[in-house]
Amino acid sequence: MLKSNMYVAFQTAIFKKLSDSSNVSNNCKGIYDYVPEDTKFPYIVIGDDDYDESNTKTSFGISIKTTINVWDGPKTMIPIKTLLHEINSALSSDLNLDGIDESAEFVKVLSTKVKRVTPDLVHGEITIEYLIEEE
Repeated sequence: MLKSNMYVAFQTAIFKKLSDSSNVSNNCKGIYDYVPEDTKFPYIVIGDDDYDESNTKTSFGISIKTTINVWDGPKTMIPIKTLLHEINSALSSDLNLDGIDESAEFVKVLSTKVKRVTPDLVHGEITIEYLIEEE
């Protein structure tokens, strides 16, 4: 059976991958799961996950679909599209889940979206699927 702290280890691994990518960290003001008041744009918000059992006759696993949100204020969408591309590059590989001797296998990018919320606010999101299996 998978470890109970797997969910925290997964979010920690996402945060580490994004923070360790200079292409991501150099293009945003911060990476959060809770956004402090008066945070400057652009910034990344992690932590929206969907978990589904992924069991077979020989293994037990969890499919995780994680959504990373990006918020920006400029009137152009180019910076947010660039940042979403860099997030895609940083997270399109397996994740080491420290402390629980498991890894999250990259499956695929499910979707990438960009929309203008107001004339001065742009929202982007990327949803990526991973699989954590225990033989």
